[in-house]
Amino acid sequence: FFEECENKHLIKRYLSSREIAVMANGSEIYFRSLDNVDKIGSLELGWAYIDEGTETDHEFWKMIKGRLSLKTVPRTTAFITTNPPNKDHWIYKEFVQSGDPDYVLIRANTYENKHNLPARYIENLEKEYDETWVNKYLKGEFGYDLKGQPCFYGFRESFHVGGLIV
Repeated sequence: FFEECENKHLIKRYLSSREIAVMANGSEIYFRSLDNVDKIGSLELGWAYIDEGTETDHEFWKMIKGRLSLKTVPRTTAFITTNPPNKDHWIYKEFVQSGDPDYVLIRANTYENKHNLPARYIENLEKEYDETWVNKYLKGEFGYDLKGQPCFYGFRESFHVGGLIV
């Protein structure tokens, strides 16, 4: 962020003690870690951005939405970038299941970026990881991370998971 902005002379000054970048147009960008919801509780924001949303608690998202109250911007907006979450994660529930027309979900997968990756990068990951991991992290599909020791070895989602026959 700083390298890109400084190359284009977009930052007027950076107040490191307050973690605020004052931009050339007078806008201020606040940098906050999301380890304590109180750090954002009194802000008036025109926009917000969360990186690695799957690592963020739902409480932070709700607080950020409540802080999008800056009257001097035509439209307040919040953005999240993340790997696809598990289907029981709040991001999936809010951005996929809710059907909220104010939410936009933009999905991308690693294959679309293949031309920017090292040779055989995708192929090596496809060989290294199981189908569930490939579906989630390479294909960008929502799913579940399989963690811990399996109680059933040889599990394959495409073979062992399906709809109920009624």
